[in-house]
Amino acid sequence: MYSVSTSSSGPASAARAQFCQLLREVHRRAGAPSYRSMCATANPQRPPAGAPGGHGGRYLTVATISRTLTGRTFPSWAVTAAILRAVGVTGSRLALAWRRCWEQAQHGQTPTEPAVGPVVLTAEHPQLGQVALTACERCSAVVLDYGAHQAWHDQLGRIAGLHLVPSGHGQHQDEAAGRSS
Repeated sequence: MYSVSTSSSGPASAARAQFCQLLREVHRRAGAPSYRSMCATANPQRPPAGAPGGHGGRYLTVATISRTLTGRTFPSWAVTAAILRAVGVTGSRLALAWRRCWEQAQHGQTPTEPAVGPVVLTAEHPQLGQVALTACERCSAVVLDYGAHQAWHDQLGRIAGLHLVPSGHGQHQDEAAGRSS
């Protein structure tokens, strides 16, 4: 996957590094899902090695996620979009807002994090202490592991042939039948 090194100096490099920091923060707020689980979410039906498809003919890998979230490389938009989907940032409004943020960084401008995304709450648990809980944009459940919850939605959708969209974006839709449920 195409990515640009952030190791050079200057405003463009600083802006790209800051963008990677924003992605790290979104990953953390989503419960810091493992890179492997993010790959599983982003690559639900990965074909055999060498087969075309995915992000420009490739699939999101653990190494790509690591290089991006640690700021060693600036990701392509396809990689950025896949990472965002893998941590539960979905919807066309979110994609457009994050695309603008990515473009700012790509052009050396200080990126501004979109003010939309999963809502994170903190709560005191008797045994666990303070925990971060995330409100699901798809079903409004409040969950501890947002990445795993989003993977559950994706798996359920594949099994049932459904594509569930956040309630704020209209009713849940059944793409297989082409009608609202």
